[in-house]
Amino acid sequence: MEDSYGRLNSRLQKINEKIAEVDRIVPVDDLHREAIKEARKTLVDRKNEVLADKKIGDDFLTAYREAEQAKLNAKWAEDAFNKANDYHEKLKKWLIQKYAVSKNPTDEERAAYAKSWEAREDAAKINNQRQEDLKKSLDKKKGSLQKYNVVTRKIKYTFPADNDITDECIPCKAVERRRKLERIMAVFPGQQSFGNCGIQSSRQMIDLMSCNKTDEMDETDFFKKALRNGNADLYDKSGKKILQNVDDTANEDTRNKLINDIQPVRKSGDPVSSGGIGQSRGRKADEEAVKHNNKIINTNQTGSSKIPLIRKIIEEEKVFSTEYPHTRNNIEKGLKMNLVMIFAADVSKLGPAEDENGQPVETWLYTDYGFGGNGKIIHKPGDAKQSGGHAVTVADGKFDSSGNLTHVLVSDTGVGMIYYMKIEDFESSLFNDPMVVSDEPMKVNCP
Repeated sequence: MEDSYGRLNSRLQKINEKIAEVDRIVPVDDLHREAIKEARKTLVDRKNEVLADKKIGDDFLTAYREAEQAKLNAKWAEDAFNKANDYHEKLKKWLIQKYAVSKNPTDEERAAYAKSWEAREDAAKINNQRQEDLKKSLDKKKGSLQKYNVVTRKIKYTFPADNDITDECIPCKAVERRRKLERIMAVFPGQQSFGNCGIQSSRQMIDLMSCNKTDEMDETDFFKKALRNGNADLYDKSGKKILQNVDDTANEDTRNKLINDIQPVRKSGDPVSSGGIGQSRGRKADEEAVKHNNKIINTNQTGSSKIPLIRKIIEEEKVFSTEYPHTRNNIEKGLKMNLVMIFAADVSKLGPAEDENGQPVETWLYTDYGFGGNGKIIHKPGDAKQSGGHAVTVADGKFDSSGNLTHVLVSDTGVGMIYYMKIEDFESSLFNDPMVVSDEPMKVNCP
């Protein structure tokens, strides 16, 4: 009870502080003024939600105290009845024994007997009433407890982190909302060169979690590092998986030779296309390097990483994460807390995609009809181009005026594009694997 109250009060205090902070902001223009107004409305709504939760806690506390008092009252009434009953029965027994023959007690004795009988009856009535009061009180407590348990579960499980009861800096978001989006765009590495979607998703989390840039190390160097450390799969050109085995010298020589022979396809010094959301973004591939790599490894398969290995890649760069179920609530909470998330998705369901203005974008799903040479339809809007597992990064989204998540911003190195997806569609694309969530918020303001 104390813990839940403390956390609710802490949340309430923080929201009040943010409301005061919003009230101190001087608007720059009408758009900013609307943003401030919306920020205050959102904070007040959340304050009311906390107050409602706190009232449920107050109601339960009142019901609990009433039940405890009712227990005492019932015990006192029961003891009083037992005492009155014992006295009456003893008096009755004494009179019977004393007047067994004459059966003619005195007026005083008759009065005493009548008084003890009345006292017992009064005590019985009070006891019955107190027992009934206790039953009602316990029923009320039970009903309040059910509501209170919902609140405590909400506090505990809304998002499994110590600061799940704090509120994100809404005043800061009014100022920095675009800055966060620009930061995500800046670290996006573009089109992947291998089957290294998990590695490239890891790079994005690492970059977003620090102001260091792994982009200074070209994609292939980071890719090779993951292969050498056993954090990604390696396949030769025939599609044979070359497992890591440090005890097998010949095997390791083969692995190391393959890894060393991989040439960089996209280098950090190459120019980056400046496509926006829903547009191709990244560096142009070196065709000769692509041809070379295709001769020595299966580039589509090499570099694949499961969720546990993705976490290892991240941890080796001193960025720490936790696995959580990809529930709507967890995704929403994570984005509001500026956390970075990596998901395992089915590319055949990764769409429809949208640009910043809600216009359709072609990624893994076709957005138009396709016709063969005979004029027959070979694909239609919504058809998948391919299937298979794929890792993507999500660090932002869109929210409606009530703060509900409507879209997620998908950073997808498979198509070399950042795009929005409706949360319902995105959820439908996800495998059962847990999502990888950064333990700390992303760094928005980097020099």
